[in-house]
Amino acid sequence: MQYPVQKMPDGYDPRERPWYQEALKAENGKQVITKPYVAASTGKMVITIAQKMKDGSGVIGLDMEIDSLLQKLKRNQNWAKRLCFHHGER
Repeated sequence: MQYPVQKMPDGYDPRERPWYQEALKAENGKQVITKPYVAASTGKMVITIAQKMKDGSGVIGLDMEIDSLLQKLKRNQNWAKRLCFHHGER
């Protein structure tokens, strides 16, 4: 399932994507956060936060556009500080 619905390239299979594979292998069902990459659906730079479903039946993922994150950081410095400390990197 995808929201909002977007046309994906022919042959696209999310189960073959690195974020999906990393989430399946993550210890104790921990979330994984990818390095920035170009999204197949939009062509925009994104990061994906993904986690294996508790029953092991698949993975749920959320793409965040880098441009959108940068806009949030510029508007709200407190949000930026929380983001940096939560992820553990500066």
